[in-house]
Amino acid sequence: MTSPVRSSPFRVALCLLTALAVAGCNDSSKTTSGSGGSVSAGSSGSASTTDKFEQMRGELDRRYVLGPTLADSLGYRVAWNVDPVARRESGPRSAVLEGDSLFVVDEANYLTRILRSTGTRSWSWPVGDVSDTVLGVCRGVAQGRDVVLAVTEGDVHIFDASNGVQIGRHVLSRVAGTPPVLFGPSIIYGSIGGQLVWHHYESNSYIGGYTLQGGIRVPPTLSDTIVVAVSDRGHIMVLDARTRTQLWSRMAREAIVAPPAVGPTAVFVASLDQYIRCYDLGTGEVVWSTLHAEPLRESPVLIGDRLYLHTEDKGLCCYEAIPVADLDGNLLWSNPSIHGTVIGRHRGALMTWHGRNRVLTLLDEKSGTVLNTISMPKVRHLVVSAFDGGDLFAVGDSGSVTKAVPRQ
Repeated sequence: MTSPVRSSPFRVALCLLTALAVAGCNDSSKTTSGSGGSVSAGSSGSASTTDKFEQMRGELDRRYVLGPTLADSLGYRVAWNVDPVARRESGPRSAVLEGDSLFVVDEANYLTRILRSTGTRSWSWPVGDVSDTVLGVCRGVAQGRDVVLAVTEGDVHIFDASNGVQIGRHVLSRVAGTPPVLFGPSIIYGSIGGQLVWHHYESNSYIGGYTLQGGIRVPPTLSDTIVVAVSDRGHIMVLDARTRTQLWSRMAREAIVAPPAVGPTAVFVASLDQYIRCYDLGTGEVVWSTLHAEPLRESPVLIGDRLYLHTEDKGLCCYEAIPVADLDGNLLWSNPSIHGTVIGRHRGALMTWHGRNRVLTLLDEKSGTVLNTISMPKVRHLVVSAFDGGDLFAVGDSGSVTKAVPRQ
């Protein structure tokens, strides 16, 4: 286990940037020229200070995953940066925010906890064997202790959240095929055999499950007490997470490869059969559906009364979530130039992230007009703390992490 590491050298660099900027503004001393005229000594001093400022800023741009210049262009500022958290020659596989921490799993299966507020690297610990795949990480409470749960295909690894010491390892009764969602003292996950499984992590016991047609390859979606599972044969099942009872199920014509979105009254599912469908949450009846020209592979994102979906034929689409008496759906706008999924909103602009191309796009949420397109070649994973005005956590190929916060 590694000892805590703080990001103090990087904080010093950021403080130097601020100090140099202030020094440049305050340097107004003067001297007298030989001809009796007065010239500003601050002119050369300010130029020197400016040069140092730009040099330091350029250095931070080179070293950080998300440097100050890039952060400025987004209306953010850099809060902290930490050195690589991944093992040597092993990049970060996943990153997730849970509570007060960012958890990064690298390709050598090391799990690292980083405190969100300070950038302190709290601990780092291996999960299972190198041949295992860490499917997901979540936080829970076991016998009154704050714990971190790391789920692999066959096991739940339980770590003390404070120090990273592994305190338990449970063998799963069904092989996991998806990341888990946490519900009380249980994790709910999909198995490769097609069963939605409830595993009680305090008592280490299987407490129930439902079988879908086909395998479950995408994580279940949990909204309050409703859990929705989908399969690679197009099966959709909605259940009560408390009682583990089925509310309804439906079949799409092809596989579903992305998690659905769940709202207060409806479930939205995109399928390889090229349809985006809205189902009534209580009855399972189709409220509306729209056929696209290509299979749908991305998750719909529900924000208030708007549904956003990235498609191959129309780019990013914005639908009215619950249109009045419109069985074909109401497409408000689409923009074929936008590739990526909506991840947040900042200063009234939507943010979309395209992980494969590593591009962040800002757009007008009312019209879909592109406001800014920003290439982020160093960023492998981009995580947002909250949808509206959230902090950005950028994880680079080397495992370095930069936190940027909105400017006030």
